Amino acid sequence: MKYLIPVIAAVLSACQPVVENNKQANNEVDEHGFTAPTQATISLQQRYRQQLTEVPQDWQNATQGLIAMGAGKAADIWEMQQYQFIDGQAPNSVHPSLWRQAKLNNQFGLFKVSDNIYQVRGYDLASMTLLRGPQGDILIDPLTSRETAQVGLDLITKELGDLSLKAVIVSHSHVDHFGGIGAIIDSTRSELEIIAPEGFVDEAVSENLTVGPAMSRRAEYMYGRWLPKSARGHIGSGLGKEPALGTIEFYLPTRIIDKSQTHHIAGLELDFRFVPEAEAPAELVFYMPKQKALFGAEILSHTMHNLYTLRGAKVRDALKWSDYIDDMATEFNDAEIFFSSHHWPIWSQAQIQSFLTKQSDTYRYIHNQSVHLLNRGFDGEEIAEQIQLPDSLNNSYHNQGYYGSLSHNSKAVYQAYMGWFNANPAQLQPLPKIEAATRYVSLMGGVDAIVDKAQLSFTNVDTLAPAKVLKEYRWLAQLLNHCVLAEPEHSGAKQLLAKVYDQLGYLAQSAPWRDFYLSGAYELRHGNQSQGVDPADIKHLLNHASYEQILGILTVNFNGQQYADDSQSIGLVIDGMSYQLSINNGVMRYHKVAKLAPELASITLSKAMLIKLITKEAGVKQLLFADDLEFSGSSLDLIAFFSKLSPANGDFNLLQGNE
Repeated sequence: MKYLIPVIAAVLSACQPVVENNKQANNEVDEHGFTAPTQATISLQQRYRQQLTEVPQDWQNATQGLIAMGAGKAADIWEMQQYQFIDGQAPNSVHPSLWRQAKLNNQFGLFKVSDNIYQVRGYDLASMTLLRGPQGDILIDPLTSRETAQVGLDLITKELGDLSLKAVIVSHSHVDHFGGIGAIIDSTRSELEIIAPEGFVDEAVSENLTVGPAMSRRAEYMYGRWLPKSARGHIGSGLGKEPALGTIEFYLPTRIIDKSQTHHIAGLELDFRFVPEAEAPAELVFYMPKQKALFGAEILSHTMHNLYTLRGAKVRDALKWSDYIDDMATEFNDAEIFFSSHHWPIWSQAQIQSFLTKQSDTYRYIHNQSVHLLNRGFDGEEIAEQIQLPDSLNNSYHNQGYYGSLSHNSKAVYQAYMGWFNANPAQLQPLPKIEAATRYVSLMGGVDAIVDKAQLSFTNVDTLAPAKVLKEYRWLAQLLNHCVLAEPEHSGAKQLLAKVYDQLGYLAQSAPWRDFYLSGAYELRHGNQSQGVDPADIKHLLNHASYEQILGILTVNFNGQQYADDSQSIGLVIDGMSYQLSINNGVMRYHKVAKLAPELASITLSKAMLIKLITKEAGVKQLLFADDLEFSGSSLDLIAFFSKLSPANGDFNLLQGNE
């Protein structure tokens, strides 16, 4: 892939020396175990570096309007100073284009976008925006956690004075755009309107509760949760720095946007557009006609985004995504200011139109060419190896794969249309990965023999032509992964695979790819660091979830295979609402009923007590003897029913398999 940007400015910092840019610059292994870039990696990075040409306009936009930087710290969960090592030219352990993006994302503080628009950037993965109207103020996307939202709010009030908040707009259903709302709610005693897109509640609950344990575990890798912030570790997420994981809260919206409609809020005219099933299942954007300002939420950002996110989520619709942007470019073609939930604004009508057009065309190109190739018999992996953006799209930094990637986005298109099966009969029912790995390893002479040959290949990578280096690292990762799956405690296999992951991470342009590789390397060296899902992280969501959503969580926590032959029913009365819960054929179901059958063992309890059961704050026996709980019928039946629930805690293995 080329990264050449046709501009008249000279390359900034071209004469600066290439260094590791951390305390372990000249060491083979740093304090966390990460190894130095190999000569093959260094040579590739030099080639990438030579293909970069700077665009001063990006730096001007990223720094324009800075009012104050603030402390850059929120409690013990966020500290921008940890990223100050990102300076100068890229070290050999970071892809030069990703390093540039990380430097741009290091610009933090309170920024003035226009007389009515201000942003707090660099205090979380996302940005928090303030709109100032003649009748009050509006906050957009109050970050991931209470702590960072509070610090951002404090910075705003310190520099701009007290606010008269009338509304909070939550642009979409991802937690980095609503988790800090509690700080905003607590900051005002007046009635505060919460505006969100149709489907926001269902999608926020589904993503963070129903499959929360699995997504949370994978997100630890995607955002480098356990990595040091260093030139050999986490440098940012491409979309921003990282999610600030603190106190996450949730409140129900008071106004829903479900179509194109204009609202007047705090004396400002906001022309909303409902844009679901693209970047998020539920999302909105808006235009401010008087200010000629377009808010793009996360539909638009200064990176190629994800059609499939590596933490796991529903595949996104590339065509809808492209069409939404195309509609914005056409309908709001007089926009002179663009701002969004991530990154920096744009202040030029011509630049905004170019930005929108190329972003729209990028997602449509990925869709069209992936379909073009799948209709010619290529599967997802084969398409990912072939597809390239044309130079006319690839000549802009905002289309580069700093967060998404052309590779996994093209696979997402294939998955959306064709599913998991590539039509090769051998892939209909392949052996599970651990069993397959064990057989491969046995056939190849055992782990020791494989590791010896892999070590020789790893050493010889420095002699390969640059075009073959990445494929060799990829092959070694596949080969050694079989060894680690077959013999998880084999030190030699783990250590060599970790070294390979180091190099793949250093060469990745996508920040999530980098963090996945380096998190894998870290875990191979130091073991599984995950502590699972903290019940406190989901309690506030559960407090605002419907009874049916909470009961739905109970049903997926039931171990249907273990209790496939069981048949049982109980009654549950929650705050006066009656439900019959039943187990049959390995399936737990719930049905709302007008009146429970008298023969059923039943519990009458509050929603709060049920949430304690789900979050493990209380066991079934404790609930049965709680003061605010009543039960009828057999207590043993009730205990037996609830003992069949097995909530996941999200601390499972990602590298060594789960059996």
